[in-house]
Amino acid sequence: CLPSASATSRPRAGVMMRSAVFSRRGTSGGTNRLAACEIGKQHAILLVNHGIVTTGANVPEAVVRAIILERACYQQMLTHNFGGWPRWSPPDESLSKRQNIYPPAHLMQVWHYLVRLLGEEPANRVS
Repeated sequence: CLPSASATSRPRAGVMMRSAVFSRRGTSGGTNRLAACEIGKQHAILLVNHGIVTTGANVPEAVVRAIILERACYQQMLTHNFGGWPRWSPPDESLSKRQNIYPPAHLMQVWHYLVRLLGEEPANRVS
């Protein structure tokens, strides 16, 4: 993998996320390869000026992780606007949360709940 200009890891709501600023200009294929390298074993990456990318063993896991991350970011904005500053769990605690609070079975329960909110059943149940 090619190194990026800067990359940092921070846990967000049990989702380990890296933020990266890519200094190279070029084709989107090169940027895609850099992003894939940066995400590594993390579940999300923030592409500065582009947004987030989340991963999962399947589409439902990736979507739920994106929703969890979006809600965590919103909560951080509220905290900041009320004069506070968010605190982050240390990496070992964040990994423990990932295993105990956000295991794949729980992510699938959230997915099925969200599908029920739409009033539709998923076309292909993933379990």
